[in-house]
Amino acid sequence: PLMRVRLELGFHYFPGLDDESRRLLRDQLLLGWKLDKRGVIDSLADGRLDFGRVEDLLSGYAQDVLGQMMAHPRLHQETGR
Repeated sequence: PLMRVRLELGFHYFPGLDDESRRLLRDQLLLGWKLDKRGVIDSLADGRLDFGRVEDLLSGYAQDVLGQMMAHPRLHQETGR
């Protein structure tokens, strides 16, 4: 649960983050995905994490993880993606 809160706070303040902070947030997102996929999916599905910003962070860096997120059925059901 702590990782989810950290990610949600990071994404809340995303517009004000510099490049280094965004790289750290990306690393936290990848760690969160590794440790708690369901929690990350829950936060994305509930709108507490912005999928567009997730795409921005992961595109060209962790396409495999981004693909797994995009393929998750819960996101298709609740976000219409």
